[in-house]
Amino acid sequence: GGVCVPSVVSSETSRAAAAAIRPAVSEIQRRIMLAVIGSADGLTDGELQRHLCLSGDTERPRRVDLVRRGFLADSGEKRESKPGSSRLAVVWAWTGKELG
Repeated sequence: GGVCVPSVVSSETSRAAAAAIRPAVSEIQRRIMLAVIGSADGLTDGELQRHLCLSGDTERPRRVDLVRRGFLADSGEKRESKPGSSRLAVVWAWTGKELG
């Protein structure tokens, strides 16, 4: 199944809002997947955030879910988390599993 978005059971407005954002969540994950697949050597979270104009709070949980579901994995490589930074970040790679 897709990503479950919670709603307040007794609220029609909340159910409608949750249903309305479900596609947006799937769209963000699709964008993350396409960016990683299209990269020559994977992407870090910071690179994904800059490339897709997403905040870490938006990108990271969706990437974590893609890893949990087997679509992305740690490539074993690390790169600067930001240009000029001494901190290293995991480079995420596509596992070959299709989103479907």
